[in-house]
Amino acid sequence: MHVATTAALTQPSAMPLLVFGGPYGNLEATRAVLEEASRRRISPDRILCTGDLVAYCASPVETVRLVRDAGIRVIRGNCDEQLAAGADDCGCGYPPDGMCDRLSRSWYEFASSRLGEDERAYLGSLPETCVVTVGDARLLAVHGTMSTINEFVFEGTPDSRKQSDLAETACDGIIGGHSGIPFSQVLDGKLWHNAGVVGMPANDGTPRVWYSVLSPMTDGSIEIEHCPLIYDYMAAQAAMAKVGIVPEYREALATGLWPSLDVLPEKTVREPACRSTGPSSGGVLQARRQHTGPEFDGRQTADHERLGSITSTRQRFFNHQHSLIAVRRQTSCALFVGCLLVHKCWRRVLRVVCLHIGVVPVLTVGVASGSALAERRNQWSTPPIWRGAHFGIHG
Repeated sequence: MHVATTAALTQPSAMPLLVFGGPYGNLEATRAVLEEASRRRISPDRILCTGDLVAYCASPVETVRLVRDAGIRVIRGNCDEQLAAGADDCGCGYPPDGMCDRLSRSWYEFASSRLGEDERAYLGSLPETCVVTVGDARLLAVHGTMSTINEFVFEGTPDSRKQSDLAETACDGIIGGHSGIPFSQVLDGKLWHNAGVVGMPANDGTPRVWYSVLSPMTDGSIEIEHCPLIYDYMAAQAAMAKVGIVPEYREALATGLWPSLDVLPEKTVREPACRSTGPSSGGVLQARRQHTGPEFDGRQTADHERLGSITSTRQRFFNHQHSLIAVRRQTSCALFVGCLLVHKCWRRVLRVVCLHIGVVPVLTVGVASGSALAERRNQWSTPPIWRGAHFGIHG
């Protein structure tokens, strides 16, 4: 049933690569990320999905057809594999009899009952891995790990596990999926990158989801941008309610909190999600403070402080003799402007001006932890839909 085990796009490319994972049957989020690719003028052949087209949400057939018809590059996830084979469960690798394992029985049965032969055939035809290029760098895309399709790899996963796969591949790095939380990490001169997923929030207390853009730079480096995406999650919730999928994942679309942390290593539970890390020494993170997402009509909350958690992060790596080395941050006059803007007085004045002209300022960067994260979770209990103009501050 599988037409290929490996697909390749190995010619050097000067074009950026947009990566996203886990559509999960969330039609609204999948449509939003493809629209974002179009807005960025990224062609379908430079879009990579790391698998699991179908999972927790209400539109398995529509999502599969949307991705298939978009003509993008897709690798097979464990859910895709199991559904194509007509298996009894999702093969997600959840701890037996844990909450995720129990909840999966509901959405998997629903998805399996909806998919037709055409959709199953497409899922079964997807390759297990894919080699892509960014500039001169060759990156191997896998769903879990090189040996296990449903193995969870997080930033908090022991480095030795990632190093084992990185040493085995002849490529300059690995693009992984499955785990649902974005991160970038350099180990032994090679890159491990996870773009996160678009079908479910990253357990960070907000309804945003994540994708990434990898861009070759003129100095030979790769710039990696982790991008948050706001979409019409309330429409996705309504669709889930209509078909009767268990409420836990429907609620997670709004709260941004997973029903269970069974799969997370202790380090990942303790530390904030959705941040990008460089090598253990010498790496400097570049942050671009901006809102990224589609604009649409709907209810809107005027509390712009909530936008402080919506950030994208950028980091550069050199690809030289199969070594990815972080380069220093470039400074600019925008840094001085940013310092002025975060001052309390200036922030109030700017907010008044921006509200008058219809622009939403994004003034803070980073992901809260501890009590701040708990406070933000409470703030997002009635999540807003954002609209209007947005601007970025580059530092």
